Amino acid sequence: MKKLLLSVLFYLPLVIWAQSFYGFNLDSTGVTYGKIYPEKGTFTRLSKPICDKISLVTYNPINSTFLLKGKRSSTELNSNLITIKASSGQELSSINLNETRSEFLAFEFNAVDTSLYALNKDEFGVKLGKINLTDGRFVPVSNTICYQSFCTAINPVKGYFIFKGQVLPNSTNFKLYAVDIHTGNVINSVDVLGGDEGIKQIEFNPCDSLIYGLSKSVEGVKLGEINIQTGLFTPKSSLICTDSYWSTIDPIKGEFVFLGHQKDSTFNSLFLINLKTGLVKSSIQLNSQNAKLSNIKSIFQKCAIAKPPTTPPFVLSPNNDGVNDIFYPSEFVDVPNAILKVYNRWGSILYEQKKGEKGWDGKSKGELCPEGSYFWTITYKDSNGKDVSKTGYLTLVR
Repeated sequence: MKKLLLSVLFYLPLVIWAQSFYGFNLDSTGVTYGKIYPEKGTFTRLSKPICDKISLVTYNPINSTFLLKGKRSSTELNSNLITIKASSGQELSSINLNETRSEFLAFEFNAVDTSLYALNKDEFGVKLGKINLTDGRFVPVSNTICYQSFCTAINPVKGYFIFKGQVLPNSTNFKLYAVDIHTGNVINSVDVLGGDEGIKQIEFNPCDSLIYGLSKSVEGVKLGEINIQTGLFTPKSSLICTDSYWSTIDPIKGEFVFLGHQKDSTFNSLFLINLKTGLVKSSIQLNSQNAKLSNIKSIFQKCAIAKPPTTPPFVLSPNNDGVNDIFYPSEFVDVPNAILKVYNRWGSILYEQKKGEKGWDGKSKGELCPEGSYFWTITYKDSNGKDVSKTGYLTLVR
């Protein structure tokens, strides 16, 4: 009989203090920086005009500054990497970014190793690398990954950069990529919807180490969890609006904030969503003075200790020794109408529970699946008739 060692991983604590939301607004004077109040839908300007246009923003919690990619004027060829003070909007430095033969599509500051990671697109495609904060030079850590990139996030604990990418020019093939920030190796890439549908925003929550996002369908936008190993999007909310744009997370309060558009509305609205329940806490339409609000960010310096998953990892060893021969999470045994599904790393369904079955025996189409990690979901209706979905991983050994 095999002896199985089960372990629950506890992530190292990151730090969090008081939460605030900030962003940038474009008006007749240019782009200004200020504080955002999502429950009021207001923007309080803190800075003088910084530049004529900005496209990327990230927060550095080490010294409480924002790093942004902006152009001083519409006629300027190159962008600048501008650093401003979070508390006041005061400009601290500005570095010229040489983008004559390439373009920065995204960047994320990693508080663990204090580096600025970026996706840079040249004539060959998109590469992951670091931006030197002294001279603005891009140092690639990967080979070409794909043709184009979109929404991004960084997991500083596990050390990977997450983004949605278009594989080839004019291709309908889109993937969700997870790339090791140190080696540049693609950890995982799974097919996802492309174009104007599918994943629109991605945010990493440092307090529970989960990836959240907004996904758009022909019906509208929903909030949910994103599994980077399978590409599965598990909705946590009902339809919220028709389209979505800039987003951020308040990890302490467990809130997702984003700019969204309602059909037939003149201006965008600021949405505040509870991450756990998916319920809309507030939805405030912007006015003409802050109609061009963008790049909203939640700033934080410390994060509470991330709790381990409520459902521990499972081990399945189908060797007929009476121990772990069948996989079924015990906490759902008494949940009526619960349906278990098991997926491989490519997102293909290997098992879907039928009535009367007690769980998965590690086989698919009569053949024992290979050793490795598998992803599972359980769906059921709660006492109020609401659809509930729980997810987790299991390890198959022989």
